[in-house]
Amino acid sequence: MHARRWTLLAVTTAIAGVLAPVAAASAAWTPAESVSASANDIHNATLGFDAQGRALATWLPSTYVNGRFKGQGGRAATRAPQLTAFDPERTAPVFRAGPMLYGQTRAVGLDVRHGSWNRCGQQVDLRVRYGRSSGFFQTPASVIAAYRGVGGDGDPAVGTDKSGHVAAAWAQSAASCSRSIIRVARRRAPSSSFTAPDTLRGRGMNELPSIAVGGRGDIVVAWARRVGEGRTVIEARYRRAGGSWDALERLGEGTARGEVTTAVMQNGRAYVAWQRKTINETTGTSASTWVAVRPSGAGSFRDATRLEAIRTGVSYVGLRPILAVNGIHALIAWTGRAGTTWRVRVATAGSNGSFSSPETVSDAAVNAQLGGLSLLPDGTAAVSWAQLDFELVPGRALAALRPAGDSRFLPGELVSSSTRSVPLVALSPLTRQPTVTWTQHMGAPTTSAARLDVRLRASTREPPAP
Repeated sequence: MHARRWTLLAVTTAIAGVLAPVAAASAAWTPAESVSASANDIHNATLGFDAQGRALATWLPSTYVNGRFKGQGGRAATRAPQLTAFDPERTAPVFRAGPMLYGQTRAVGLDVRHGSWNRCGQQVDLRVRYGRSSGFFQTPASVIAAYRGVGGDGDPAVGTDKSGHVAAAWAQSAASCSRSIIRVARRRAPSSSFTAPDTLRGRGMNELPSIAVGGRGDIVVAWARRVGEGRTVIEARYRRAGGSWDALERLGEGTARGEVTTAVMQNGRAYVAWQRKTINETTGTSASTWVAVRPSGAGSFRDATRLEAIRTGVSYVGLRPILAVNGIHALIAWTGRAGTTWRVRVATAGSNGSFSSPETVSDAAVNAQLGGLSLLPDGTAAVSWAQLDFELVPGRALAALRPAGDSRFLPGELVSSSTRSVPLVALSPLTRQPTVTWTQHMGAPTTSAARLDVRLRASTREPPAP
């Protein structure tokens, strides 16, 4: 993936002008700023706001050395409320999950310390890192669990609510290497320590856990269990606040390495969303996006709903769905397809938890890929995406806002005419305006990875003058 990006850079820069025009913006965006220092590549970027309106961005820079990209540790930068520029970057943990913001200014994420490999996977210490939205994180880290991770570090995931109830999930190899186990450790505020891990699934080959914590402390965990060549089933377990884990539920079918995402609302309603995607060099790409809902107070999930099904030629466009919940509101966004064009869609949940017919927010004339989704308690929402060039590589960054009380998003607005990644978006709870981050090569076109000048960039929407 890295190699493909930099070898195409000279071409995609030259053809940027052939991307479809976007609608005239109804609001201005601040001049783009470089949040990060120069690197040859940047990945695993995150963006969020604390309750006081401070923005926190994290990312992992890398340098191209001896034919490969080498990580340079973690970085973080913060922007104070009401200011337009981020402070200089500082070192941060190499987050494997998170960080997530909670309370007024607190943050939590997971990193790992790697050990030896054997045929079952790599020995890791899973560690929790507490910090602040100012970008400072606790040292030393606290070890939650030591295990041998499936496929490497076991794809750890973290969830938290505004009160600081934290839960971590991971997939670890059994001693025999013939099965993998989904485990969860919990910290219920105001306690400072995690519980001994619970085993949620001990049979089969399980991977890719996702975890979410609701406002009352309700928890949902979902994962994929392998059942054949390239096939999985999506399973989940739910735990009510103060209760025990409910029975295992099978939600639907998935595909290997298909992403699973989860969310829990303030009232305990839970969502699990996932994609199914099969690519065959002869028959092309077959994909679908699914979501299952467990209503508040219910004893199980409803039957999963297929949001969209796609059949096209061979394509590697990412189709991961994104869930966003806040207060009484819930959204889901995904990358779909209309005719021959990849489109970004957003659907809103009704009072019964089911999602309405989706709204297509990206332009009809150009391919697009979902980047981020953000939601405030009053229903204000923002979505970001990348316009794709003829090679289906991100070329431009766009975003759209849905003001509180409105049922539809405003037309998409151009944030940057150049991007190497799908853009992220987060809403300020103070201004109710979105900030978008993306990665961008700042130098002349080049086919040398070692000469790439990649920065994490940011811009914030300025509302129209009254």
